[in-house]
Amino acid sequence: MNKGNATFGRQVGSYPLLVCLPYKKNVGKFVDVKIKDYGYRSITGIEYPLNINHANMKAIESLPAIGKKRAVRIMANRPFKNFEELYKIMDSVFNKEEVNNWISLK
Repeated sequence: MNKGNATFGRQVGSYPLLVCLPYKKNVGKFVDVKIKDYGYRSITGIEYPLNINHANMKAIESLPAIGKKRAVRIMANRPFKNFEELYKIMDSVFNKEEVNNWISLK
């Protein structure tokens, strides 16, 4: 279900938690999600792995260590053929190990 700028769903299981993607996503299909944060009865996650060559601005901005400025830079310079192209446009304090575990280019 899309509500505002977020998408909500539930995982398959006997005690399904509420899962929030902090961006709009098409509903009605299964997606893998990596957990970014949690609450009492809900979790916040990001589609896993997130393809930054096709993801929207809000999804890229939601990645750990990215934020709005880096997301704008990614959007302006994509598509990326490899991770080295991505690293070239990032600033010197960019933590590539932190982001590598969340993204894909395909």
